[in-house]
Amino acid sequence: MVWSRFINCDLRGARLDCCYLKGARFLYTDMRGAKGYSDISYTSYIRVNFQDAEFSGHSESPLFY
Repeated sequence: MVWSRFINCDLRGARLDCCYLKGARFLYTDMRGAKGYSDISYTSYIRVNFQDAEFSGHSESPLFY
């Protein structure tokens, strides 16, 4: 992925409260029952509360500025 601005999420029975991406400096995700796997480059701020859900993200270029 080049200059990607998206995140791939597998949210099995999870609830995504807030996910603000475009030009964002933070990602806030509240998911019930989560298990997190992420590889995101150039992030300024990530705040994640996982409880038994699945999250996966990958970016080869800046996702957040």
